[in-house]
Amino acid sequence: MAATLDIDGVACSVTIRDLSTAGAQIESTLSPEIGSEATLSRGPLSIQCHVTWCTNRRCGLQFTSPVLVQEWMASPLNRQQQRVDHVVAAVKAGAVPFEAPAGLNAATPAHAAEDLKRLSRMLEILGDALANDPAVVMKHGIQLQNLDIALQTLTALAGTMQTDDPECAANIARLAELRITCAEALRAKP
Repeated sequence: MAATLDIDGVACSVTIRDLSTAGAQIESTLSPEIGSEATLSRGPLSIQCHVTWCTNRRCGLQFTSPVLVQEWMASPLNRQQQRVDHVVAAVKAGAVPFEAPAGLNAATPAHAAEDLKRLSRMLEILGDALANDPAVVMKHGIQLQNLDIALQTLTALAGTMQTDDPECAANIARLAELRITCAEALRAKP
């Protein structure tokens, strides 16, 4: 599991290889001193700890208080899915779902188009950040191009969903071109 270890204000990405309520074994490029105080973080969770041993890119950590292993093992990016799973389980058990509040509009193609535009913007920001790192460009140049194709496809798709958009026909034509480009990119997987 991916996590972050902070020692003396310096944070480093680590991989949790073993986890218990009292401690963890991590792997990283760090070689901290035995006895060093640290903070291990994973998503919104964090725990104070100290280094008990260190050898060959692996370190042992002892927590200052017990942790809930199941909570730490849950994907920090998957909290929303867990909420949905709990709701579905409750409905299957006989709970009556809440009605949508009055005044809440149903999703429309215009809403979906706005969602796609937001996703496009997020991918654009990610792509720009990655493209500004020469090491990433050298190692993942093809994947960055594919990310750009995905961004262009989302943008064109959003344009086709806005029926009042005068450039709708141009977006549909662009989308047809991008389908071909996507197919070629997927065939040329490295």
